Amino acid sequence: MAQYLDMVGRIHTEQAGSPNVVVPLVQMNALMGFVADALTATIFGLGLPRDVEQTTLRAFQKLLWIQNDLINRHYARA
Repeated sequence: MAQYLDMVGRIHTEQAGSPNVVVPLVQMNALMGFVADALTATIFGLGLPRDVEQTTLRAFQKLLWIQNDLINRHYARA
């Protein structure tokens, strides 16, 4: 999974994929914000017990921070 998440960051730069499809970092950050908000709304809408809801939300937020770090490292090299 870590390799996949790393490739997600790389394919949006000139380092991989088509050189004609380069997404600026500001748009990648906006996408991450959208995904974080969508996940949060989805988790809150599941009607989970409060402790499970909190644990689930915290786990997904950690995953998104890892994804964000993997995206940004490829832009730092570009």
